[in-house]
Amino acid sequence: MKGYRCKKRKGISTSTIRANILKIHELPLMELYELTFFQKQDLDILKEFLEKRGKSFGIHLPFVFRYASVHPNPTSLDKNLRNDTYVVNIEGARFAKSFGAEYVVVHFPNAKQKEAWKDVYGIVMESLEHFYE
Repeated sequence: MKGYRCKKRKGISTSTIRANILKIHELPLMELYELTFFQKQDLDILKEFLEKRGKSFGIHLPFVFRYASVHPNPTSLDKNLRNDTYVVNIEGARFAKSFGAEYVVVHFPNAKQKEAWKDVYGIVMESLEHFYE
């Protein structure tokens, strides 16, 4: 984007420890942490870790939530799968904000999707609009 500058920071994803809460303290000291697929019972330990490190973090959705299918389906031709993805993403984003996350990461579209979603403009627009909720 013209005129846009962002602060470059070095971070690390908890996927490097496979989101294993028992290994959270093995992560090196970084400027930024990206939290991936933990369990709800891990939240207290994660919060304590983040407070001790005093660094920014983001959340990779679905984080502690789960989609009906393993992967998100924001552009699926199946309305039920799309709606599930929207609901989980919105719930996850609201939680991320209350947890203190600086940003969230979502997949768009599902990299494993075999359906021809690109030709269905309405689905693409619908899947983008839910991010504004």
